[in-house]
Amino acid sequence: MIITDEILNKIIDNELDQETRIEAMDIINNSEELTKRLSALKLADKHLKDIPELNVSYNFNNIIFDKINKAAQYAKTQKRFFIAVFSIIVLLLLGVFVFFIISTSSMPVKPSFKIDINTRIIDIMVKKLEEVFSGKVLTIFSSIISLIIISVIYFLEESKKIKKLKNG
Repeated sequence: MIITDEILNKIIDNELDQETRIEAMDIINNSEELTKRLSALKLADKHLKDIPELNVSYNFNNIIFDKINKAAQYAKTQKRFFIAVFSIIVLLLLGVFVFFIISTSSMPVKPSFKIDINTRIIDIMVKKLEEVFSGKVLTIFSSIISLIIISVIYFLEESKKIKKLKNG
């Protein structure tokens, strides 16, 4: 008979029949290693039985699953919010780019003076930038930048909340 930890545990729990128990105990008593393993398992069993049972509320599982579901919903909401903010930023940048292309393409072109064309393009772009950063346009531009900054801050705070929910 080979004595395994399973058999040792069955000896501790009195789950073996009398003949098998006597045979196993003879083998254990003749082996110092098996005696030590049995003693260690008995000590572990004693300490485990000394641990008091915890009484949890009736709906403990429901509470845990609700928290997990809320964290998953937060993650979905956060992804949608991030995609929306990113899309708005991309559309704004695309709009500015298209605006500059349209405004520079409407100038008259002299094919013989390429250097003159380049300086005119730069002059027009500088004028358009001056228009963008002055008066009402500056106010609108500042509002958009403020909205982006607030959105990023909100996004970061929501990610902190999600991490807190996941961790505890």
